[in-house]
Amino acid sequence: LYNRALPPPVHKGITNFFDNLRMLPAVANDILQANFYYTLNDSWRFILNSSFGILGIFDFASHVKLEKHFNDFGITLALWGWKHSCYLVLPLL
Repeated sequence: LYNRALPPPVHKGITNFFDNLRMLPAVANDILQANFYYTLNDSWRFILNSSFGILGIFDFASHVKLEKHFNDFGITLALWGWKHSCYLVLPLL
């Protein structure tokens, strides 16, 4: 219903907006992993898309050739050597 109700440009803008928000935890995890290349890359993606991309609605950073990179805390823990953990799956969340 969501895909049918909204025209493709609006759908793409909403997707870009939430992808831009997901850059903030990615930057934090890049810092925790001491991955300075992706820290700078993801920081610049967020800054450029938030300013020139009008809060991330437009993906301006892709035109500047900054690649998308998403990172999460699970990858950070794995890098630190955490192997055994309990986890909770919340499919509706």
